[in-house]
Amino acid sequence: MQIILKPVINKSIFIKSYLYILFILLSFQMKATGQEKKKLVLLIEDSFQIISTNQNYYRIGYYVKSNDAKFKHDLYFFDISPASFDLPKLNDLGKEIKLKDLSYEKSSEFFKNKSACEVHEEFSLVNLYIIKEVSKDKEIKKYIVWKVIYSGTVKDVEYTSYQKL
Repeated sequence: MQIILKPVINKSIFIKSYLYILFILLSFQMKATGQEKKKLVLLIEDSFQIISTNQNYYRIGYYVKSNDAKFKHDLYFFDISPASFDLPKLNDLGKEIKLKDLSYEKSSEFFKNKSACEVHEEFSLVNLYIIKEVSKDKEIKKYIVWKVIYSGTVKDVEYTSYQKL
C-alpha cells in the first residue's frame, strides 16, 4: 500500500501571499506609468518680474497678452526653490547654459493661439524649465535656466511693486 501525502495549504497564508505579490506587481505598474513627465523648456524673450520672495522660494510672474478679448493680459506664476534652507540670489539658483546645447521653445511661439486654460493644463502636466538671458553685454549673451514649479494664472492683475529681471 502506497501512501500519498497531499500538501496542506493554509488558506489564510495562501491569500496573504497572493495579495502581497499582487500589491508588489501593482506598485511597479504604477511607478512605470505615473512617474515620467514630459519636459518643457521655455525661452522667455521679454522680462519677467519677481513678484515675491520669502525664506523658501522666489515667485516670478510673466505677463502675456491675453487671447481672450475680455482681458488685456494673463499673468503666469512660477516658483523657484533652492535645495537648501538658505535663499541665495535668483541667478545663483539657476544654471548657466548655452542655447545651442538645449532644445527649447520660444515664449512667443508657445503662447501663440493658446487659451489660458490650455496653457494652464500644459504647464500642470510637464516638468518646466525657464531660460532667460541675463547678460548686460550685447555681444556676449549669457543665459540661465531654472527648474520652476507652475503655481497658477490670473487675468488682468497688475503688480505695482516688483523687481524686473
